[in-house]
Amino acid sequence: MSLQVTLWEPHSHYARQNIKENDLVLLQNVNVKIGRMSGAMEGSLHTDRHYPEKVRVIPINDNDSEDDVKQLVRRKLEYWKRIRAEKSKLEGKNFKKRKASDNNEQPQQMGKMSRKQLAQQKRREQEKLDKESRREDDQPEIEISFQAKRDQLNPYIRANNPAIPCRSISDILFNESHTNVSPDGIEYRLPFQNLRYKVSVRVVDFFPPKLEDFAVQYDAHRAVLSDTDGSMVSDSDKEINSDSARISRRKRWEWRFCLLVEDAGPGMHYNRNAKRERMKLFVTGHDAECLLCLDPVNLRKNPGALSDLREKLFILWGDLEERKSASNATDINANVNPNVNNTDTDKQVSASTKPFICCIKEFGVRNSPAVTSSVDEEMEVDDGNGSESGSGSAFGWERRFRMFGTTIM
Repeated sequence: MSLQVTLWEPHSHYARQNIKENDLVLLQNVNVKIGRMSGAMEGSLHTDRHYPEKVRVIPINDNDSEDDVKQLVRRKLEYWKRIRAEKSKLEGKNFKKRKASDNNEQPQQMGKMSRKQLAQQKRREQEKLDKESRREDDQPEIEISFQAKRDQLNPYIRANNPAIPCRSISDILFNESHTNVSPDGIEYRLPFQNLRYKVSVRVVDFFPPKLEDFAVQYDAHRAVLSDTDGSMVSDSDKEINSDSARISRRKRWEWRFCLLVEDAGPGMHYNRNAKRERMKLFVTGHDAECLLCLDPVNLRKNPGALSDLREKLFILWGDLEERKSASNATDINANVNPNVNNTDTDKQVSASTKPFICCIKEFGVRNSPAVTSSVDEEMEVDDGNGSESGSGSAFGWERRFRMFGTTIM
């Protein structure tokens, strides 16, 4: 039996952050009733009037040895076993019915149309196919240039909102809507705006350099209590954090990595010989799960998950990982032998992968001038505010871009 349960705050927020599909949970104070529209039985977990912040969603650990949990798992296994058995029987009956109906229809069809007519019909269809596939002798073969092949979009990457046109990275970085004039006539530029775009890009670099670091262990409560400058939390915050840790009983893993992209794809108007604008795209949280269709885990202890991630990213950026590793090896040799020229290697790493269309959103984070992230040190890019790393805003905000609504098929 399946029961739809609607969660209200704060239960819904806790469930989105901590509960995943196939998890065992204990729901307390659920109101069960007959739905007005569906007529089926459904549940609802409302906010506690006396204790509005109390969460009634309790996750059950996999190693819990209570009898109720064991009985629940047994009932689940027995249920799916019975469903599979009934499904196989039903499919067997339907197959026999289809086979019997086909045998009954075949003599009737042969009676209406003789074998000679069938042969003529097949011959006409074959001649039609040969005529369509035959090319005239004087018609030259149209060759697709290397640049046209290189600019063909990756068919295995899909983005939401296909009707929205793409914009170039240059238009986004130097967007005129960020320029504003105060009532006193002073012109200034906003550090960021909460906007969404669609771009056609190609991946040229990524961070962290090792795929094993693409998933990190994340404590949402500690992240909320921590300061923006990375200082330690207070004693009272530690007590609150320890209480929340006892409730969740486990930390969760989250995808968190960055892609360096540049303009690419058919219909993009840019100077191919000049240096293209580049942008750092952060991929994290639910947006990363939507992109990869993989659950984040400890990649250093799960080689199978690491292999699946590598296959997914190969669709996204081709052999960029191998070429980047080869480039790093060349850089090491260049440090030993200063006479080695790295110009050709840099061009090679600047990617020949297929471009793709993705959705991005612009946002801002509070920035401390004393803190420089490792991403900024690894990939220096002009963010449109006149600074390489994006940390030079006078408003104390850093402009960032994040991928969303994009899936690797």
